[in-house]
Amino acid sequence: CTYQSEAKSIVVLNECSANPSEYNCLAYQVVDTLHEQASAHTISAVNSTSESCADWMSAQGDSMEMVVVFGSSWDACLSSAPTYSRTWFLSIDSCVRASNIFCANLPDEAQDMMLYPAKLILHWANALPPL
Repeated sequence: CTYQSEAKSIVVLNECSANPSEYNCLAYQVVDTLHEQASAHTISAVNSTSESCADWMSAQGDSMEMVVVFGSSWDACLSSAPTYSRTWFLSIDSCVRASNIFCANLPDEAQDMMLYPAKLILHWANALPPL
């Protein structure tokens, strides 16, 4: 399936350095998969922590079209999402309700833990209009 949309800046926040686990480091593998599928978009993984997320958001949040997070450890940070009125947020495996946040869950039976979220991110990146 080929998607056509305006190029977007997308960042996947992760806690891989602070808490290295397969789940917390998934962002890097997802971004690698997205680079193979979505050359028009600028996609990066940013190592942060849920505690330093607010500082990162203050500095970078408005410059991104989409910010993606995995897990409930980011919920407190996402509570400020409505103040970033030009940024979409995708929260995977948790959900904070706001008009610019979309939520999804990784299915337990996902055969490819990198491909499913990569396709999900790519879908939303191409389907959502600019804010």
